[in-house]
Amino acid sequence: MINELSSLRSKLPDPTARTLVGAWLRDLEWDSSASGLPLNLGEDLYSDWLRRFWWVGPLGSLTDPAPMWSEAPADNDPEQGLKQEYVTEWGSKVGWNEIDRAPRTTSIPGDHQPYLSGGLVYFLTGARLEAGRGWLEIETTQSVRALWNGRTVLFRKVGGLSQTGRRFLLPVNFQEGVNSLLLVSDGSQWMDVGVRLLTESGAAIAPGSVELQDLMGASAPMEGDVLWGDRVVDGREALGDGPCERVLRAMRLYRDGRVDLAFGVPAPEEGAALIAWRRFCHGALSSAGYLPDELVRERRVALEQELGEDQGLSVTLRRLERLAEEDKAIEAAAELEALRASHGAHPALNWAQVMIASQLDSEGTLRRRALEEACATWPADESMLGSLVYDLDSAGSGVQAMEAALEAIRLGSPDTSVLDVAVRGLASRPQDERRDWLLGVLERRVALYPSDWTWENQLQAALSTFGMEDLALNRKLVHAEKYPGDLDSWERLLNGYMERGMTFGDPAFDKAMAHLERLQPAHDLVLAERRAAGQPVSADAFFTAFAPDEASAWQAAEDLTNASTVEVLDSGMVYLSADGSALGRMHTITLALDRKGTEDLHEIPASGTPLVARVRKQDGTTREPVIVQGSWVMPSLDAGDAVELEFEWSQEGVWGAPGKLSPWRFASFERPYGLSRYVVYVPPGLEIELRTAQFVGSHVIEQWGGGTVHVLTVEHTPRQEGEP
Repeated sequence: MINELSSLRSKLPDPTARTLVGAWLRDLEWDSSASGLPLNLGEDLYSDWLRRFWWVGPLGSLTDPAPMWSEAPADNDPEQGLKQEYVTEWGSKVGWNEIDRAPRTTSIPGDHQPYLSGGLVYFLTGARLEAGRGWLEIETTQSVRALWNGRTVLFRKVGGLSQTGRRFLLPVNFQEGVNSLLLVSDGSQWMDVGVRLLTESGAAIAPGSVELQDLMGASAPMEGDVLWGDRVVDGREALGDGPCERVLRAMRLYRDGRVDLAFGVPAPEEGAALIAWRRFCHGALSSAGYLPDELVRERRVALEQELGEDQGLSVTLRRLERLAEEDKAIEAAAELEALRASHGAHPALNWAQVMIASQLDSEGTLRRRALEEACATWPADESMLGSLVYDLDSAGSGVQAMEAALEAIRLGSPDTSVLDVAVRGLASRPQDERRDWLLGVLERRVALYPSDWTWENQLQAALSTFGMEDLALNRKLVHAEKYPGDLDSWERLLNGYMERGMTFGDPAFDKAMAHLERLQPAHDLVLAERRAAGQPVSADAFFTAFAPDEASAWQAAEDLTNASTVEVLDSGMVYLSADGSALGRMHTITLALDRKGTEDLHEIPASGTPLVARVRKQDGTTREPVIVQGSWVMPSLDAGDAVELEFEWSQEGVWGAPGKLSPWRFASFERPYGLSRYVVYVPPGLEIELRTAQFVGSHVIEQWGGGTVHVLTVEHTPRQEGEP
């Protein structure tokens, strides 16, 4: 059967189909494959779980410690009525964004989720169903409120009295047509939730597909009873996944990173489920880092003995790997040959051969030969070809590496490293027709996976490498304009303009620069380019206008000698932008009074972008420090010398809301302070809360640059004996 599948795979024109058949081939067990588990579990344990969501938020107060308990205005609360747009706490409008949950887990992808921002985030999904009764199954460990067809059916609050269980079976009534599910999440938490629909008898219902507009039209609260029975919390046996329910439960815990809990799931009693359980445990032991190595080995050996002839391919290969790791590569090689004789060709046996060859020869010669033999005996395995590509490229065999890479891509390899090798190889062959073929492959992948921008970025890079700069730049522009909120897209576009020699004054360059600056005012590229071109940076004028008076600092530090060091100057300046992002500067001058002081200042952790770093000697000369393992090391530091450091830092805004700045102490237990000051610029329209607990210095408020500047100053502060 394996040979037939391999032949079929090589003839399939669709790369996705080739990948799926390839995964089936690699996962296929031989004679003893009766594990009872569906073969597609390797791709997605949650294939029948709802996958398509729309999210909006965060809404409500970003500072509310318990937002899920707070009431929201009726006209701005998705729980009380679905609509296209809502208003955030800072006044901007936000709409629904489509998102798919990650395969193999129930988590919403972190690169799109607005987590750790406070407020509430709402996730909307649904299905088209026939009227009747069924179950809504929800798995989560997070705070979540669930509304089925506009009616609350679950409220799980972490840390609250309602915190019970992680798997909930809710007996819900289905209405004819579109049924909606709204999940409400605390925006400061990671959204980790799985949802699926079951028939009344417990069979999974294929979720189908509904559009956002369909859900909007079905937002009215359901009439009559929404529940037809009692909720079931952590009911492991009431509704399951057939005889392998326990194995599936353990596998889900393992895929969610809880291998310790996975081992705690009771083993099935007998049959194929028990075989599957033992095979799973044998593999999961590789991730049991909390167990001693010897105990892991003992458990593996015991499971191998319990399985006997039912080890199957997966356990057999791990046993060979264990033997190789125990310096028994010769014994492993002999077992491998016996397996080849018994079971014939299999791509996984080729991987075992490569693994054993790597153990036998640290120089890599045997590994290369094993890879070449494996590719010859199983030419349809693109992952094996990918490994050969890596070895050939590392050895400097560029042409061979390119040819192998192109073949791997033809077979459907999704490895971007393989793609890079192919692009580099074709870069010096302008007449090679395979250039157009490779670009066509990338264009098809862009169209096939529109939400995965990896292929768009790879296509842009390939066009640039092939000298098609105009096409690459045009794609960058189209992509950036299609996703105006994506910072990386605009940064790539601006870098593309700069590579073409474009600068300020060019309309396209100015537009991209302005857009990037709106997304992140303190972006490193924005600051660097404006400063290099002599363009004004608003924060620079602020830093100059409110620069600390060094002479006053030295005067304020006089007679402060009750420590080994004195903080002559302790200056912090923060320039806030309208979106809540911040650009700041720290400037310190620390005087060493004795030998202990020089030892304390000899090494100081580096941070931010350094502007000034030097040792100021008593005779007026200076010494430059060096960076060693992330710290400034001060040379020739003697008592009476001072260390001066000034650096710049930036902080992004959080969804357009003001960020939380670090506290400023104005004093310390370690040393006295001459002049400590904290200066904050607040632009018009940005509301801030400035807390000055136990502050005893001066607080001056000035109008500058159209906004407000807060200048907080404390002078001549002795070393603190208690909490400042």
